[in-house]
Amino acid sequence: MIETGGDWDRRNRLKVYEATYLMSIRDFKGAATLFVDSLSTFNSTEFMAYKDFIRYTIICAIVALERVEISSKVILDER
Repeated sequence: MIETGGDWDRRNRLKVYEATYLMSIRDFKGAATLFVDSLSTFNSTEFMAYKDFIRYTIICAIVALERVEISSKVILDER
């Protein structure tokens, strides 16, 4: 159902669940990618608090992403 264009909310929740699993098996690159994809539409408050979600996103991004990706996708520049 998700692959055929299911509910965007469910797809985003699945990304958060998968990212948490990938983080637990130390696939930080995959986890960072999924966390960053879910950053703007996080809605899995039953699974983890938003504060924890941001913490995990930052930690995985610092470990796995290049500096350019971190600055463009994670750090918001207010210039």
